[in-house]
Amino acid sequence: MSSTIVVNQSNLVPNSQNGTFVYKFPNSVQFPNHEIALSSLTMYFSWANITPLYANQTFSYTWISGTTTTKYTVVIPQGLYEISDINNYLQYVMIQNGTYLINSAQKNVYYAEFLVNPNVYAIQLNTFPVPTSLPSGWTAPTANAQTGALAFAGFPTTTFNPEIEIPVSSNFHKIIGICTRI
Repeated sequence: MSSTIVVNQSNLVPNSQNGTFVYKFPNSVQFPNHEIALSSLTMYFSWANITPLYANQTFSYTWISGTTTTKYTVVIPQGLYEISDINNYLQYVMIQNGTYLINSAQKNVYYAEFLVNPNVYAIQLNTFPVPTSLPSGWTAPTANAQTGALAFAGFPTTTFNPEIEIPVSSNFHKIIGICTRI
């Protein structure tokens, strides 16, 4: 014979930061030669993993226009993010800074990305060579007054890959799994 016990918010211990639940069995219940097992658990994950509290909101990337190197700081707003969300935010910042191009299929081309690599159970950072001139059929972004996005930042005099910099003072490295020694 099996019975179901439902533990929900009514079993939450006050002031336990939603971390302790207690179910009180009636006094008449005894368990000789019986076992209790958990058959199902639904736990919703809704707390912020990027927050000033964790000091993990900041990293930067470099862009070279002509011979001028510019460092763009990326400050991720507080929230709950997966790696794809962080990559999307990086792309948003690149659009705002005009550090991308538009290919002949009218798709934005970004020169840095964060990806989940399930084969090695890791976060992969890819950077790609920025061309020294506009490829055939491609366009450079123009300024957008409505969104505040800047026009294309410019081409380098020699091909380069953008560099991602994660400051030691930022715990962002913990989100993407980079080990550091201080």
